[in-house]
Amino acid sequence: MWATTIGAVAGPNLSGPSGSVADRLGIPELTGPFAIGTVGMVLAAAVIAVRLRPDPLLLAREAAAAEEPVAGPQAAPVSAASWRRTLAAVRDRPVLGWAVVGLAGGHAAMVGVMIMTPLHMEHGGADLRVIGFVVSIHV
Repeated sequence: MWATTIGAVAGPNLSGPSGSVADRLGIPELTGPFAIGTVGMVLAAAVIAVRLRPDPLLLAREAAAAEEPVAGPQAAPVSAASWRRTLAAVRDRPVLGWAVVGLAGGHAAMVGVMIMTPLHMEHGGADLRVIGFVVSIHV
């Protein structure tokens, strides 16, 4: 969670320096963040591939296979969240449905504004570093 938060706040501030890197590589300035992000993802994948031993998935499978079945009738596993239970809760308390609609509408408005803000700033002549700073402050 912290890594995502730090990345979401610090990341937009790196758009200016990554634009300079893109210029030196001979690619468009706005592709700089994607180029740096690609390098970061490849490095992260390499670290995970080398350092994540033993594989947690294989350990979980071994642990599940080692468990002995419990004697007697077993209940069907209940999923943590099912559509049937969700719809039943909304039927019982309609305010939940309206809350979801309001939340989705609020997020849609925020996304729309935050998509247009950098474009509007760029058309107004704002530098890429300033645009990154504004997005970072918003986050």
